[in-house]
Amino acid sequence: MGGIHRGVFLRGLEPAAVGEALASALAPAGWAPAGEAPPYDFVSVDVTGEQYRRFFLGPALDGWVGLYDQDHPGTERLGASLSGALACCVCYLWSHHGDFWGYTAFRNGEVLDAFSSCLSSVPDFAPAPLEEASRLWGRPAALAPLLPGPGLGDALEACLRESIYPPALLGGRRVAILEPPPGLGEAPVAARIRAWEGSVTPQEEAADLLVARTPGGADFTTKPARLDPAVFARLLMDPVSGPPPGEVAPFARLLGLSNAETSYEYLARGLWEGIRGREEFRHLCFRHRRPKEEGGG
Repeated sequence: MGGIHRGVFLRGLEPAAVGEALASALAPAGWAPAGEAPPYDFVSVDVTGEQYRRFFLGPALDGWVGLYDQDHPGTERLGASLSGALACCVCYLWSHHGDFWGYTAFRNGEVLDAFSSCLSSVPDFAPAPLEEASRLWGRPAALAPLLPGPGLGDALEACLRESIYPPALLGGRRVAILEPPPGLGEAPVAARIRAWEGSVTPQEEAADLLVARTPGGADFTTKPARLDPAVFARLLMDPVSGPPPGEVAPFARLLGLSNAETSYEYLARGLWEGIRGREEFRHLCFRHRRPKEEGGG
């Protein structure tokens, strides 16, 4: 399903508790509950001059409550705040037009893990800085508290690696193949690297990336960075044999996240097809006071 989708998913809570915590989290910034608001016109400042922030709050489904925020730039920060206030695990999940997807997971207000299929904090087709890649590579073991079953770690690892957009990691980079991936010869691997806008060098000291055994699949702290051959094989896989890059649904299924492929804007436009628990969704609205009401100029 294409489009821009974003949601905050909170684990082990009831919607009423999430709603109360949401109001408390927004209050210090001047947001107060508003019973009614003008129709949503897809801008944050309405034609009346009032500023509103709107949410859809979903029911508890499979241990998660979904919250969909009108204000995308502030959604990830809000997820961290709610995780700390409610002492719970939270997953901020986004996808972009079927090209890229990613998450930031929090526990008790602290970052538990983060992933982006384009290895960048914003959707981008350009190669990502390796220091950014290290932060957004995704570490499935860190998400063990969020998985519904203990045997899903390998499936989650495969889901993340198969979702990475290869040019984000390989584009414009020199790669030294010290150990070819299992079942693949060096020549076909080199050909795929070149197809993804990278180059191959036989000299380790001239490389940006090494394909060599490293615990944990990847090590971006070394220069050149190291990728385990098994991980590299998945980066070069044929897309038809796994979820295409940008497809967030397999990840959502692994974690048990319902209604992951939607957003506030989609729901506000009446696009409810396929949404679980539609009758139990609540619309929440908060109004930000004008500066003159706060004593400002």
